[in-house]
Amino acid sequence: MALDENDLKQIQAMLATALGGEEMAKSVGRVVTTQIGSALKTLDIDKKIAEGIKSAVPEKPATDHGADADAAGAKDKAPDARDIEVKKLETKYSEILARAEREAKRAEEAERARKEAADLAALRDALTAGGADPKRVQIAISHIIATKQLKTNSDGAPGFEVPTAWGTPEFVPVEAGAATWLKTDEGKFFLPPQGGGGTGDKTGAPAKNAAGTTTSAMSILGPALAGIHR
Repeated sequence: MALDENDLKQIQAMLATALGGEEMAKSVGRVVTTQIGSALKTLDIDKKIAEGIKSAVPEKPATDHGADADAAGAKDKAPDARDIEVKKLETKYSEILARAEREAKRAEEAERARKEAADLAALRDALTAGGADPKRVQIAISHIIATKQLKTNSDGAPGFEVPTAWGTPEFVPVEAGAATWLKTDEGKFFLPPQGGGGTGDKTGAPAKNAAGTTTSAMSILGPALAGIHR
């Protein structure tokens, strides 16, 4: 730490009084100033003071902004307990929904199969009640199904569409429809043999269709047999 101008003047005044001359005092003062400066420089007071301050006040550790950002990002990415629970519930809900859809599909298929079986049983009973040959009932059923003559109404009940006097078909229940169908040239083939042609026609003449042309046995049995082999 260097002496300022006032310090030097005071030292010179004191030396001048003590030594009895201003020039002598200046000479001695220069020597003293030089010696004091050298001593202070040797002691390195400024450095020691700075080191003392540094030891008394610890430095703040350097901030690693990259590490802080990584830590914040990891915290943001870390799944929250509530989020985990919600994810589990969503997965469980998806599994329940998928299982319900599978069960609904199986129930629908089972109901369709039950309905088809019930319709076929009703058709069999109607044909039998209408006088169909028991030996030909199954063939008659296959023929009706293959030619898509068995219908259902808006309520799902089975029946036939029969022509009316005004030309438009009319839906009738399966019992009445089967009896009407057995009276047609197509249906007579499935009645018990009565005539020489064995078609259920008492006259023994070959069966004729609605157009008045002859109907062969194979023209009737073809769709039925194809339906049986499907």
